[in-house]
Amino acid sequence: MSIREAFVAGHFYQKNPEILKTSIDKFFSDLHVEPDEHEKQILSSELWSEQRPLLILLPHAGHVYCGPVIAATLCKTSLPRRLIILAPNHTGQGNDMGFWPSGSWRTPLGDLPVDEDLGKELASLGQDFSPDIRPHLGEHDIEVLLPFIQVISPHSTILPIAVKRVPDLAQAAESLAEIVRRHHDEVGFIVSSDMNHFATEDQTRKLDALAIKAILDIDAENLGEVVRRNKISMCGIWPAMLGLLACKELGRQNSKLKAYDTSATTSSNPSRVVGYAGIKIW
Repeated sequence: MSIREAFVAGHFYQKNPEILKTSIDKFFSDLHVEPDEHEKQILSSELWSEQRPLLILLPHAGHVYCGPVIAATLCKTSLPRRLIILAPNHTGQGNDMGFWPSGSWRTPLGDLPVDEDLGKELASLGQDFSPDIRPHLGEHDIEVLLPFIQVISPHSTILPIAVKRVPDLAQAAESLAEIVRRHHDEVGFIVSSDMNHFATEDQTRKLDALAIKAILDIDAENLGEVVRRNKISMCGIWPAMLGLLACKELGRQNSKLKAYDTSATTSSNPSRVVGYAGIKIW
């Protein structure tokens, strides 16, 4: 059993468990929404829906900056029991698509079990995905999302995958799609990505709108082209393209932008901002 200790607790989010739980609860309570009977019926009757999405894109900055976007996106959402989390590899360490193979990931709220069986199954489908803890040791982009998952879906398991690049996008996406086919609504995807980095507020919103449209169109190829052509510094481009193509392979056609903001809301500095988007696909 290998435990991945919390690396950015006390920096990207609160280290004290009581304060952390209170802060996350407040992100949700600030939304002032309650599920109605119609939404409860959807949760129990439909395989994939806005309330039960196959893929969710979430930002991964400090909670004070992007916590409201994460909460607004996850609000009234039923997560699949087994979550494949696709995140960028900021450190450059390890394999192209290395996943944490076993054990658990620890946050101040407790431990989330790693889905060891799911990792073995995914690796057996080809050479794209491989067990490798190195890319995860100094990363923040999965860890910061976990306390939210622990609050809204405490019985979920995770398969954390750090994506540096995808040598064969079609093959890797097909492997992910096959996992979902085998396990139906038990498996879903979370893509961890911030949007454009360090332009002005106006520039960032314009650039992010271009990338968001491609994501909402569930068009991985166009997303890559839009990001390249417009030099959009979206850090999770590979995980997003991979998740989008897997969704397309599975015939998913519905999408919605649930929340968008920039760091200027918190920093009050519109001259150098980061964009945050929350998107669902089902």
